[in-house]
Amino acid sequence: MSDSKLHFFAVTDDQTISQVLHAVDALDTKDAPSDWRVVVFEDPAHVLSAATDHAEVLLFDEALVGPNYLTIVKRARRRFPESDITVVGGPKSDEVRVNDKRGGVDYYLERPLDAERFRAAITHRLDIARVKAAGGIVGRSHQLEDILETVLQVAPTEVPILIEGESGTGKDVVAKAIHIASRRGGEPYVAINCASLAEGVLESELFGHEKGAFTGAVGQRQGVFERANKGTIFLDEVGEMS
Repeated sequence: MSDSKLHFFAVTDDQTISQVLHAVDALDTKDAPSDWRVVVFEDPAHVLSAATDHAEVLLFDEALVGPNYLTIVKRARRRFPESDITVVGGPKSDEVRVNDKRGGVDYYLERPLDAERFRAAITHRLDIARVKAAGGIVGRSHQLEDILETVLQVAPTEVPILIEGESGTGKDVVAKAIHIASRRGGEPYVAINCASLAEGVLESELFGHEKGAFTGAVGQRQGVFERANKGTIFLDEVGEMS
C-alpha cells in the first residue's frame, strides 16, 4: 500500500456498513478518481499489521470487535496516531462516551443504524480527515475539531472570510484548509503578508503592473489576484494595510 491514496480501514461484518464503504471505494474511476482506498477487515489484527505507515480513518464495529473495543482503539492509536477513529456500537452512557474520547475514540456512531445515516456520518469524517491530511494539520482536540467543522461549513460559500487570531496561532493553516475543502481546491492558492509590504507597493503587489508604469517598473508583473485566478487569496495581516 505505497500509493498516495488516503486509507480507510474498517473492522466489521455488518452488511449495511460494508455496502456503504464499498460504494465509497467504487467511486474510484479513471475519470473521477477517489482520494480513498477502502479496506474492510473482519479481524482487527489485520488493521494493526497493515503494510502502510498511514491510515487516515479507522472504523471499529463493537459487534465484531467486542465490548473491549477500547483496548483495540488504544493499540490502533499508537500504530496510527493521527487517525480519525470511529466506533459503531450500542447505546452508551455519557460517562462511557467521555472515557472513550480519552481512550482515543473521535466519533461514536450509535445503533440502530440505517444506510443513509451511516453514509452521511462517515462522509463527514472522511471530509475532516481529507482536509487534515492535505493541509498538513496534526493533532487531536475538541478545539481543533470545532475549527475543522467551521472550515467545512464555510468552504462551500463564495463570500470573503475573516480569520482572526493572535500571531502564530495558525491562521494561514486554516486559510489553506478552507481552500482545500472548497470548490476552488484544485486552483491556485496564493498567500501574501500585507505587513511585509513596503509603503507604496501594495497596489502593485495585489494587481500587478505593466512595464514602464512607474519609475523602476522594468517589466510586467502579475499581481496576486491574477496569479490566484479562480483560486483563493489569503491576505495575511490584512489589518496592517494602510
